[in-house]
Amino acid sequence: MGVKTISRIVILALLVDLLVGCSPSAPLETSTLPDWTPYRTPVSQAAFRWAGNYGGDGHDQFDSVAPTPDGGAVAVGRSGFHKSKKVDFPASPDKEDAIIARFSPHGTLEWSKVLSGSCPAKFIAVSVTPSGDIIAIVHTTKLDGFFLPASAGRAGEVDVIVKLDSAGAVIWMRSYEQMSFKSVSLAPDDSIVVTGVKFSNTTTENLALVAKLSTEGDIIWSQTYNADYRDRFVSAVVTRDGDVVAAGYVEHVGQSDDFRDALAVCFDATGSPKWVKTFGGSRWDEFTGVVASPEGNIVFAGYANSTDGDFVAISENGTAVLVKLSPDGTVLWANMYAGEGYTKFLGVAVADNGNIVAAGCTFPTDKDTPQHAMIAQIDPVGNLVAVGILDGSGNRFNSVTIAAGGDIVAVGLTWSNTGQLVVKKGKWYDAMIAAFPQLGITRR
Repeated sequence: MGVKTISRIVILALLVDLLVGCSPSAPLETSTLPDWTPYRTPVSQAAFRWAGNYGGDGHDQFDSVAPTPDGGAVAVGRSGFHKSKKVDFPASPDKEDAIIARFSPHGTLEWSKVLSGSCPAKFIAVSVTPSGDIIAIVHTTKLDGFFLPASAGRAGEVDVIVKLDSAGAVIWMRSYEQMSFKSVSLAPDDSIVVTGVKFSNTTTENLALVAKLSTEGDIIWSQTYNADYRDRFVSAVVTRDGDVVAAGYVEHVGQSDDFRDALAVCFDATGSPKWVKTFGGSRWDEFTGVVASPEGNIVFAGYANSTDGDFVAISENGTAVLVKLSPDGTVLWANMYAGEGYTKFLGVAVADNGNIVAAGCTFPTDKDTPQHAMIAQIDPVGNLVAVGILDGSGNRFNSVTIAAGGDIVAVGLTWSNTGQLVVKKGKWYDAMIAAFPQLGITRR
C-alpha cells in the first residue's frame, strides 16, 4: 500500500468533526520539585541493582534499550574513533559503528556485536519480541560491509531494519529509501511499528512518518503528517485497542524565530487518522516518547522551553513534561517537573502498577554546568514519587524500560571523571547501563 499523507485540510476536518482541539484553551497545570538540593547527591552504589559502563579511548553510547523475556535487556547505540585495541567494543578508529549488546537479568554482558561498513553507522532504536528476537533500526550512509545484503541497489543515506535472534544471528535485513526512522515498537500480532521522517520528492519539507510493517519487514501501511516545514514522529505505541499513537513535534520555520510544538496523533489499526493534538508556545516544545498505561490511557514525555502557551516552562532552558491522554485524546492531566535548572525527559516507560518512569538529564543551574543523568518515578495521577540523579562531571540517560522482573533499566552515556560510573579514558565517552529496583532511588 502506498504512503498516505494527511493534508492540512484533512487535519482541520478531523479536529472539527471529532471535537478534539489542537491544544488546551489554558496553560497546563504544573507540578514542580520544591527543593532540588536533596536530589543532587549521587545515587549510591547500593541503589543500583547493577550497573556498568563500556568504552575505551573513543566515543561509545547507548541510545535505546528493550527488555528481554528472561528479565535481561538489549541495548543499542554507537561506538567509534578508538585508537587502541583495549576497548570493550572493537569499533573503527576513524568513524562510528553500530553496536548492540545483550545483558543478563543480573547485568552480565552476554554478547555484543559491532556492525560496520565503510561509512558511519549507528543503531537508533530497538525492540524485542515475546520469543526473544530483536528488531533494531540502523542508520548509515552506504550499504556495504555488514549492510550489503540490504543494499538492493540503493545509494545515499538509508535506514536499515535488522532482525536478529536472541543469540545475535541475523534473521533478515531490509533497507528503506526516503525514510529515516527514530523508533521501533511491536503490536500484539507481532507486526512492527516504526516512526520517523519521510523526505518529500518535490520539496525540502520533512513529513512526520509512522508505518506498520509485517513480521518480515514489508510495509503494510504508512502515514505521514505535515503541518509545517519540518515535522517528525519520534516514538509510537500500540494501544490495547489496536490503535497506533505517535508522538513527536511540528517545527515551524520562516518566522521571526523557529519553534516547535509537541505533537500527538492517533491512527486506527488500518492507518486511518482518529485524532490530532499539539501543545506548545513560542519556543521549542516536543514529545520524546510515548507509552500506554495498564488502564489503557496514553502517557507522553518530553520537555518544554516556552514560557507562554500550553507549556509555561519553569526554566526557559527546559522543563520536563508529562501529559496523560485518554484513548480518545482527552487530556487527563499534564504536569511539568523541574529543579532550579534545565531538565529533559528523553525516555519513558510504565510499570504494571501504573507508575511512570521517565529518564533523561538535568543541569543543576543552566546549560553551561555539568549535566546529570536522571530517573524520575511518577504515580498514575502525575505526582512525583521518587527521583534519582547520577552525580559527577557529566552523564545522561537516553532511554528507559521496565525489565520482565520489574526492575528499571536505563541506558545512555557518561563522560564523568567522578561519581559512580567513571569514564575509562579521561576525555572520552562510555556507553552506560544501570538497573534500579522500583522506588529504590532517592525518595521525595
